[in-house]
Amino acid sequence: MENFTVTLGKSVVTMGIMLLYYVLFLRNRKLYSFNRFYLLGTLLVGLLVPFFHFSWYIVGEASVAPAIEVVDAIRSGGGEEFYVGANEKMFHIRDVGYLLYGLVSLVLLVKTIRRVVSLYQLKRISWVTKYEGYECIHTDHPNAPFSFLNKLFWNDAIDTESETGKQVLAHELTHIRQWHTVDKLLVQFVMIVCWVNPFVWYIRHELSLTHEFLADDQAVANGDTSAFAAMLLSSHYKVALSSIVNPFYSPIKRRMIMLTNNKSIRYARLRKAAVVPLLLIPVLLFSFTIKNKEDVVVHNKNHKMTLILDAGHGGRDAGARCKNGVCEKEMNLKICKVLARIAEKYDLNVVQTRPDDGYPTLMERVAKANEIENAVFVSVHVNKSNPEVITKDGMKVYAHKAPEGFEIDVATKSELHDESKVLASAILQQLKGSGRKTTFSERGLIVLRNNHPAVLIEFGDIDNPSDMAKLADDEWIERSCGDILSGVVKYINAKGTEE
Repeated sequence: MENFTVTLGKSVVTMGIMLLYYVLFLRNRKLYSFNRFYLLGTLLVGLLVPFFHFSWYIVGEASVAPAIEVVDAIRSGGGEEFYVGANEKMFHIRDVGYLLYGLVSLVLLVKTIRRVVSLYQLKRISWVTKYEGYECIHTDHPNAPFSFLNKLFWNDAIDTESETGKQVLAHELTHIRQWHTVDKLLVQFVMIVCWVNPFVWYIRHELSLTHEFLADDQAVANGDTSAFAAMLLSSHYKVALSSIVNPFYSPIKRRMIMLTNNKSIRYARLRKAAVVPLLLIPVLLFSFTIKNKEDVVVHNKNHKMTLILDAGHGGRDAGARCKNGVCEKEMNLKICKVLARIAEKYDLNVVQTRPDDGYPTLMERVAKANEIENAVFVSVHVNKSNPEVITKDGMKVYAHKAPEGFEIDVATKSELHDESKVLASAILQQLKGSGRKTTFSERGLIVLRNNHPAVLIEFGDIDNPSDMAKLADDEWIERSCGDILSGVVKYINAKGTEE
């Protein structure tokens, strides 16, 4: 899952594009059923498109290997990192923002639940008559008639034998038979999660009116349209019970316009068909990446390198443990298997120091790596902060403070220190280019002191719920592994160009 703000922004833009077409070509047209599903589709497309990621590889001429900008590492000072006060404040502000967002969502959820509960309480104290397909709750509630799911809340002051009563009943039964309440509940729960998106509120409003157009159309199908319109005009405005029911006395201005509008719709089929290419716009904007195949494979086949993958820990060494009992060694091995599986697409040979749940020692891993010529070494771990220690002057000190997101480490003492920094920088730039939070540091890591450019990649913090949610997402892991392999290829191609 990408950064929440970025994902939300993509969702807003996607819905905006879809709704612009709706306003220009569909709104206030007698395409009621189509408009209903178009609005629901807009909601779903806006929610899903930011999470779709497709790559289209084209075969073209090999491009010049891009220069790798070597970034500066955060030096750990002998294995210790100081917790910076400014970062603590920024983290605190971000958490407050998430908390406030969650509180608003919680308030909306509680209000929705209370509205549903109030309807069932109203049913409990009312006289109920069961008919085929629905229940009629007889009530003197001032907002009746209205419907919720298969329940019709009916005001007995309305004579069901009169022409008007028959039309009102037909209207409400249309809501029930076409399951309009399900639409309303879907939009309501999306709004609880995405309340900051203004287009969700607009969809709720337009969908509610579309429901009324559908029900009005059925109410006057075999009746007097002018009489029904006159009845609507004579009805005084009432306060809607809630956003989850289908109230008969909803705003009537547009309903009157649609009832009396008998104009044929020009290019109706074209208006519908144009939706298909319209859907491609947000997909191409946010979910589709076109890559030159030569940019993600090794250019010089004579310079082909082996990728040595080292899944951290293993066997009796479980590594860090998550609160839900998952241990780090399992996640490390899972990630390495994904890297090994897709490495063929990047024209990389792969050797794993730990292909199963064995436990090679650190020196055994180094020895195995040194048996292979012309290679790069990537060790995979999941991060965890060591307990903090308070010094005499009150400063918080960590043996290692785990940052959020990826951390790429190189060894402080290594003959290939500079080459390892270039490799780490190439991977870091690919990850950052995909919007992933990434830091770069140097630590005294024995496993990286081999005869190859070597990096250790921490795939998030095991104590961070956001990072763990991403590690539970197989699609996220695969995309992240793709970025890492792209970074390795970028390093290899740049090295081949230099030679």
